[in-house]
This record gives sequence, structure tokens and C-alpha cells, in this order.
Amino acid sequence: MKYIEWRDELESYLTDLNEDERKKVLSYYAEMYADRRDAGLTEEEAVSEFGPPYDAAKKVKEDAESDDGAERQPEHRSTGTFEASGPVDSLEIAGALGKVFVHFYDGDKVTAQYPEDGLLDYKVKEAGGKVMITHKNVKFRDLRAVKKVMADLNVFIPKESVPDCRIELSAGNLTLGGGTYGNLQITVEGGALTAGRLTCSDAKIINDAGAVKIESVICHRLSVEANAGSLSVGEICGSTAELKINAGKADIRGVDCKRVEAAVSMGKLDLRLCGAREDYDVDVKCILSGCNIEPSSSGRERSIKAEVSLGRMSVSFER
Repeated sequence: MKYIEWRDELESYLTDLNEDERKKVLSYYAEMYADRRDAGLTEEEAVSEFGPPYDAAKKVKEDAESDDGAERQPEHRSTGTFEASGPVDSLEIAGALGKVFVHFYDGDKVTAQYPEDGLLDYKVKEAGGKVMITHKNVKFRDLRAVKKVMADLNVFIPKESVPDCRIELSAGNLTLGGGTYGNLQITVEGGALTAGRLTCSDAKIINDAGAVKIESVICHRLSVEANAGSLSVGEICGSTAELKINAGKADIRGVDCKRVEAAVSMGKLDLRLCGAREDYDVDVKCILSGCNIEPSSSGRERSIKAEVSLGRMSVSFER
């Protein structure tokens, strides 16, 4: 593995640290890497000494907890493990509380590490090329003990496989590693979703009341629905993007699609399209609010269709 790949994967596992803490960790490993290269090690040899990024991130978090001067509750963690018996075509994850991580790795089987005896328990089933991970109960305890007794759910997907994924997040934090999926469907009822660079066939993302931040999506057709909360997508590349903003705030940039459909009911959508204004046919309908672009039709290859009710939609273009 190249150092940059190792570093980026490590950073994806550190989303629960604040920005300053993440910078310190990345700076530490950058210095360690430079020292090893100065000592004559190759890039691969230097990176191999750090171990897997997930293990490095786990140790960082354990060290951070051990340095915490607050009074500690006894740990009650038991982690179960799962390894698929064969190829996996479909993966379903239902996360309640806690943290859920989806990683791509160099192995050849879908595996999982999940809480088995703590605040939140999961169960794993496998049948006919489908793996289902669901929470079976939530044990209510003193909130001061939550941090100590709740283990993370970690799911590892082989880099060479392309499974369909359906993920439902109730109130926890989901970190979705960058990689190639089949069809991707994500529902965030509450909590937060952070995702890297996603490549898939079709993608559907529903944000009910959480915070969703995605680096980029490359797919044939993307459907996004925001009912409340915040939604941020850094880049979209594909054939069609369907954006429905019922409430909340959405910031969607770098949209490079032939067809864009946007509907804003009561929220706010800031939309930035690739290309120039003259590259698009525009069909805009405003009821009680407004949009900053006017309709036009000249048979262009790209088009945007927008309907704005009580909310606000702002469109800009970038070459």
C-alpha cells in the first residue's frame, strides 16, 4: 500500500476526533514515515511497519482515552466476529446508536466486528449471498457509562467485490469508506453520515434529520432527498441527479450530469453545476419563493429542471 492511501484510510477512521486531534495524528505519522524513508526503507516497507490503518486508528483512540483524566467507568465490551462463507452480492446494515464503519480492504471475504455484550448488541445473518447486520436490542444504562461500554460496528468489504449496499442509520454515526459499490441506498433518520469518494451503479440517499457529508459520488443515477438536517455533497458525476429538498439545508457542488432535477419545498438548496450557463436548457417553476436563474430552451445537451415552493434555490456555474 502507498503511504498516501494508508494515510487517507487512517484519516477516515478518525472522524470522531476533532480537527486538531486528527492533524496531530496525521502529522505524527508523516514524521514517522519521513524518518523511515531517510533510514533507507522503501515506501512499502515504511508503511508496513505502521500496520493496518484500522489498527493504528484503534490504538490512537485507546491512547486518547487512557490520557483522559475523568473518572472512568468499568469497561464491559465484548466483540463478536463474522466472516462470510462465500461471495456476497448484497449487504444490509441497520445501525442504531454508536458508531458504524464500512471499510474496503485487501482481503477476499466480507467480515465484520460487532458489539456482542454491551450497551448495543448486533446480530449477523448470511443467506444466499446476502449478509444482514441488524441491532437486536439497546440496553439503557447510566449515560456516563455510554462511552465506555459501547463498541463500534466495523464492516470490511473486499476491494475486488461490488456488493449492493443498503444502510439504515437511526441515531448513530456512520463512516462510509470510499470505494466501488453496486446499488447504494442510505437512509439517515438521525445522527451523522460521513462518506468518502463513492462509485456505484445507482445511489439513493435519504436524510430525515441528520447531518450528511459526502466527498463525491460517481454513478449513473443519483437520487437525494433531504427532509431536515444538513446535506453536503462535494462532487456528483453521472447521467442524472434528482434532488428533493423538503426542509433543511443542502449544499451540492461540482454537479457534472446531463440531467438535473431539483425540487425545493421549504428548505434551501445551494447548487453548483459544472460548465457554463449557456450549456444548459433551464426549466424553472417558482410558486411562492424564488430561484436566481431564468428559463431557457435551445435544445442543449444538458438540462436542469427546478421547482421551488416555499424554499430557496440558488444556482451557480463553474467551468
